[in-house]
Amino acid sequence: MSLLEDRVAQLEAVAAGGALSYDVAFSLTVESSADPSTYDVSGLKTTLASMLGVSESRISITVVAGSLVITATISTTSSDAAAKLVIRLGPVVASPGTASASLGVTVIGVTQPSVTTSVIPAPAAPPGPPSPPSPPPRPPASPLPPQPPLPPAAPPSPPATPSPPAQPPLPPQTPPASPPPSSPPSWASLALTTHTTSCQEMGNTADMLDRHTIDCPAGTALAGFRIQISDCPDDYIQYAYSCVEDHLQGARSTFLTECTDVAGEILFLDRFEDKVRCGSGEVLTGFRFLNSCDTDGGTWEQYEYTCAPTTAFSVDDPQLYGSGCHCIHQIHLSWMDRLDVPVITGRALRGFSMNACSGGNCAGDEGYREYQTLRTRMP
Repeated sequence: MSLLEDRVAQLEAVAAGGALSYDVAFSLTVESSADPSTYDVSGLKTTLASMLGVSESRISITVVAGSLVITATISTTSSDAAAKLVIRLGPVVASPGTASASLGVTVIGVTQPSVTTSVIPAPAAPPGPPSPPSPPPRPPASPLPPQPPLPPAAPPSPPATPSPPAQPPLPPQTPPASPPPSSPPSWASLALTTHTTSCQEMGNTADMLDRHTIDCPAGTALAGFRIQISDCPDDYIQYAYSCVEDHLQGARSTFLTECTDVAGEILFLDRFEDKVRCGSGEVLTGFRFLNSCDTDGGTWEQYEYTCAPTTAFSVDDPQLYGSGCHCIHQIHLSWMDRLDVPVITGRALRGFSMNACSGGNCAGDEGYREYQTLRTRMP
């Protein structure tokens, strides 16, 4: 079946309900390669009016961009005439130079949908093969098999354990108060210890003093000393000395006096006046007499002594204390037991020296001497 025949069948199917009055409007556009000026528009209009059985006033023919645009409206009570009008247009589209034509037909006044044609090939071309039959309608889809029931929903989660109520903020921490500075120890709280050197032969020269070393234990300061003979055999002597606790003591340092010639005489020990002395803020912790200085004049003597910094005896107002003046023999060391450097409450030694005293009623081979000590005190 050709395209035109298919359109006629559609129109006849529309009018199958009985004899109705139809208004059929159509438009035809003819695309031609011929010069549009060669078209006999007036003759074509007359021919179309005769073919369709309508007045020429109901036909309009215009030339647009080299193509013929034909519009017409006819009224007929014959469904056959309304359908066959498409075939009557065949001589028009068969004009020389026609390449293709498109035809649109609308049935006016019919309740069914209108029919619109599409592109119509030129009638000069032989009819094409019949259109393939429409595929049979698809069978209805098979119903889906029943689905198994959904598993039961999981039981609801138990309610969450309520959070414990927020704790009130802790009060700001007050830093621990610094401990108050430790107060200086009292003299009564300090331990006082007594020590002695070994008994040594005293001889008849000052050089024999080098056999005795006065050395307070660590953490203590020298508080007093003396030469004694009571606890030794005849012609032997020793030093007895006292040390006071000094727990604020620092490291010790050792010093030497300059070499001095005492010629072996005890009275000449006053030549070391103000030589054994610790610095400010220090205490004396020990000493010994040496006769090992080699000089051009022979062997001379010197003192070696140790000092330690301290804050227990920190008041820097040292004071001199005398042992009292006594007649001392120039060579007998046993006479030196008369020169006692006693312990004084609240004070530690910072230095000492043997000094000559004025006056006195001493024999020709004797001298009037005393020990003077420089002492620093506790706060």
